[in-house]
Amino acid sequence: FDDTKRYVDAIPWLTAEDRRKIFEGNARRVYSRLSAKLDAR
Repeated sequence: FDDTKRYVDAIPWLTAEDRRKIFEGNARRVYSRLSAKLDAR
C-alpha cells in the first residue's frame, strides 16, 4: 500500500510531467527490467 500518492497529488504546483517522473520514472529506475518490458510494448 502506497499512502504517499495522495500527498504528491495534493501539491498544486506539480505538473502532470512532474508526477509522471515521480511515479513512473522512479519505478523504472528501481526496476530496470520493468522498464525494458514496458519499452518493448
